[in-house]
Amino acid sequence: MSPSLQFIPGFASTYWPPYPPGGSMSSQHLIHTLRLVALIEGLSWLALIGTMIFEGFTGQHEPVSWAGRVHGGLFTVFALVLFWAWRQLAWSRKFALLIGFSSIAPFGFLFADPFLRRKLAELEQ
Repeated sequence: MSPSLQFIPGFASTYWPPYPPGGSMSSQHLIHTLRLVALIEGLSWLALIGTMIFEGFTGQHEPVSWAGRVHGGLFTVFALVLFWAWRQLAWSRKFALLIGFSSIAPFGFLFADPFLRRKLAELEQ
């Protein structure tokens, strides 16, 4: 477990379980990774919106520029992990698009998480 995620009780065990022995990523671990990346990407989207509002009041453009770069990088990571999960887990195109489009709307990651939890529960049975 990453020491940087231990400051929130239960966060690390919910979103980032211990890496499986043998070094290969299991299907469950891949879904956990996607959930974690979606959460961080969604929070960066909200931060970007917040900095745009801040810019409207103060006229400072630099925070928007930095938040935009961070969010763009995290969105790229999210898209790559989603593509990897779609191919690795043989998800339908419709399901992958649903998860992908959920990252466009603010708070969309909260919409996608129950679907990902359901897929995780199916794998654990």
